Amino acid sequence: MIRFLLIFICLGFGNQLLANKENAELLTLYNRYSGKLKHMYLDKNGRPIGTLKESYWRTNMSTLQTERIYNYGSKGISYVLLSSRRNSKKVWIYSINKNNGNLEKQWGSDKKFTDIRLFVADGRQYFFLSEHKKGGRYAIYSPDSSSPKPDKLITKGSKWNEWTYFDFVTHDEKTYMVRYDYTDGRLIINEMRSNGKIGKQVKNTKIDKSWTSFVFYKADKKTYLMRLDRNSGRMVVNRIGKNLQFGKKIQESKLSKGWHHTAYAQKGYDDRHIIFVNRRDDRAVVRKVLDNGKLGDVTYNSKNWEKGWTHISALTHWGQEANLKSNKPQRKTGKNSGPKAKKSASLIVFYNEDKPIWQFFQTIQVQEEYAIKNYDKSILLTNKKYRAKPKPTKKDKATEANFFKYLTELADDGYYIDIYVITHGSRSGISLKKVKKDDAKNDGLVTAKEVFNRLGPIYGKGRFPIRSVFMLNCWGGSSLGQAFIDVGAKSVCGSRYLNYLFSRFTPFAKAWQNGETFDNALDASHQNDNRDKNLVAAGSAQKKKYWKKCKGYIDVLKDKGSCVRDYYQSMGTWRGEWLYDLNGEENMEFSSDFFMLGDPNMTKYKKPTW
Repeated sequence: MIRFLLIFICLGFGNQLLANKENAELLTLYNRYSGKLKHMYLDKNGRPIGTLKESYWRTNMSTLQTERIYNYGSKGISYVLLSSRRNSKKVWIYSINKNNGNLEKQWGSDKKFTDIRLFVADGRQYFFLSEHKKGGRYAIYSPDSSSPKPDKLITKGSKWNEWTYFDFVTHDEKTYMVRYDYTDGRLIINEMRSNGKIGKQVKNTKIDKSWTSFVFYKADKKTYLMRLDRNSGRMVVNRIGKNLQFGKKIQESKLSKGWHHTAYAQKGYDDRHIIFVNRRDDRAVVRKVLDNGKLGDVTYNSKNWEKGWTHISALTHWGQEANLKSNKPQRKTGKNSGPKAKKSASLIVFYNEDKPIWQFFQTIQVQEEYAIKNYDKSILLTNKKYRAKPKPTKKDKATEANFFKYLTELADDGYYIDIYVITHGSRSGISLKKVKKDDAKNDGLVTAKEVFNRLGPIYGKGRFPIRSVFMLNCWGGSSLGQAFIDVGAKSVCGSRYLNYLFSRFTPFAKAWQNGETFDNALDASHQNDNRDKNLVAAGSAQKKKYWKKCKGYIDVLKDKGSCVRDYYQSMGTWRGEWLYDLNGEENMEFSSDFFMLGDPNMTKYKKPTW
């Protein structure tokens, strides 16, 4: 069964190029008979709004999908087209040029495989190659570290089959392989192991026959499955439970017949939609996904899409930007809607409520005065006493409401802002003092979505006057870094995952005060890393319950394996973020790595413009 969606030529848009193509979803269409290949842009509602590339390519391709590959060696991202031709038993990987849509061959297989997929298990990507026939072979490879192609063989096997639906699904921080055959209703689900191999079977049963489309999707952090029978038009949506089991049916309806292709796409943090394509009456419909998982209103309805597309794939978050929304009108400042930003200000967030012993180690090195000196105005949000000099212009509680309140006031008063975050964080955002648990604006969590929605629209996209953001909180770089860049920040840094190296603030702030570039100040922040690593390791003696299954002395810095992993998991590291080929110290460094976004040459004494 074809995995993704089919779409349409949009009346009134023609070949108009999108003004800012990084804001769009990328849709790839292919006609196996003519070899026509087309890359189109979709807006936040799933409507086509321009063409990146249109050409004639290879014919008779049997599978085709677009994916994003992260190259660990070069720290880059490749957008690729995975394709195969079953009659000649070959598979190919082509990179997609983001600027012009041209394809460049990266890899081709002579292993007689007929299908290729990309999946993620425990934070790492893998290629799955298979032979689409009864008793066929399969093999799993890890990607090359510097180019988008298979490298190391992880495992191989036989007894494959001709599944009409086959894909990988991530749910509850686990990855599952889902196989379904609509000819007999057989459904098999396996959990994928952390090393990329096929794990235990969690489901082997028969369900209704004739489901021609399966779409797993997310809404409000929950997973749902939409099944569609193109022959009868029956559509069912189920909530997904533990081990990817089908849960409560939340929606069922009868559509017209002939809907051959469906796909789920998500724009940014808010806009989710499923696209239906009907080859019987040349129609394409886009329906919005609601927060409760149900399919809502139609946001696009076209009866004039180009005929003949046999393979379609959607690549979401093309450009990694989110849709900025707000119910408030944008501020106007004279003829220019941008900020005034003539004076410098700092906003320091220094907050934690840990046990005294942990507060001692985490805060003893913090010297907030280096984030207060030489600014026209400074705001300190904290639950700590402050005795140093100079004093901040204002001191207040470290709440979520105050975080956005003071940022907005500073911007309105003509300041450009350096933000220093010295607190805890999660995969969702920055952790501050909870005021009202059920109030999203006061629940103590500053999320990327809130940064987008509450700061982005004020002066227009990319124009909120933040000069720099330094985040000591865990997952700062991965959870909020891009959000700050997209609303207007010039230079941002934060840790990849959990940050074990907690003494980086003061060395950074001193170097920044001395006029070092943002990149050089970030390098200077590592001067106490070795001491922090030893402090983290020293706590292993207090974690004896994790060593019951381990024999002998365990060095949590130099050793590898599950015993070492368990120690770091006791402090919050998620299993999917652990790299088994690295030892404890190397994993600590990888997790705590402060990667930066934006301008590496920004300094404290430059006055940016927006």
